[in-house]
Amino acid sequence: MDIAIHWGVLRYLRKDIKANIWVPATAIILDLLVLGGFVSVKLHTDPFVIGVAVVTMIVTAVAEQIFLTRSGNARQSEHEGRMMTIISNRYFLTWRAGP
Repeated sequence: MDIAIHWGVLRYLRKDIKANIWVPATAIILDLLVLGGFVSVKLHTDPFVIGVAVVTMIVTAVAEQIFLTRSGNARQSEHEGRMMTIISNRYFLTWRAGP
């Protein structure tokens, strides 16, 4: 989750909040190193847990897509001026106020 937030800061908010590029970039790299270490250790000790986690993430992503597709039209008319964007198939949601 932190990686997605840092990526959003880098891609969309960096100029607005005057963030140094190296701070979120360093945070992303450190998060990936720590996550990679945990996954590596868990993969060697208990690969079944990793398999269950991957399947759960896929099921959750598919369920989100179905929900967003079915409720998108109804919510668009209810919430004029708001839009939701899905960034690079990672299901990172950002809300922006419309005109």
